[in-house]
Amino acid sequence: MNLEDFLSGDDSFIKSLSRQKNELSLAKNWLEETGGEIVEGLHTDEVGYVTSLRELPLYEDIKDNLELYVDLVRKESLRGSISDEHKINTYVLKHFMTVKHSLEHFLSDPDYASGNGNGKVSFGSALGLGSVLSSYDCTLNDGDGGLNDRRGDCRKIYDAIKAGNLTDDELLSSIGLEDEWSAYQN
Repeated sequence: MNLEDFLSGDDSFIKSLSRQKNELSLAKNWLEETGGEIVEGLHTDEVGYVTSLRELPLYEDIKDNLELYVDLVRKESLRGSISDEHKINTYVLKHFMTVKHSLEHFLSDPDYASGNGNGKVSFGSALGLGSVLSSYDCTLNDGDGGLNDRRGDCRKIYDAIKAGNLTDDELLSSIGLEDEWSAYQN
């Protein structure tokens, strides 16, 4: 962009700078909340967060409204006059690094039902997303991963789904794993 374009009202440069500022602020707040930990033993910084953020399908929908989410990501509770859409997006922005990594790790060598337990799932069947989110731990079995009864890497997002704050489909489509998860289920 040249000075003439800038002075004549082309504000794409200003929008780009504002978006970058909001991306970094969002990353900074996420980093403060998580210490940069994706899962135990795996960390990232602001650049890693922003790079991954830009790869999310959700990003295209929210990139011009990132300023709204900068403070929401820091909140412990999302009560009040926040729309359901903004709550869903905030949960995703808070947890996508962990959820995406954990689900990709799980799907690279998935587990299947053992047939033990409450009898809802037969031996060899695909596990439900809730089971994986609540119990899958990437660090078990020397980093091969495994189920750790309700002590998985994605417990917080599991709790948000269980509380009705977002659905499995909303989560999977926001992080771009709906096709991979569907393939595992079938």
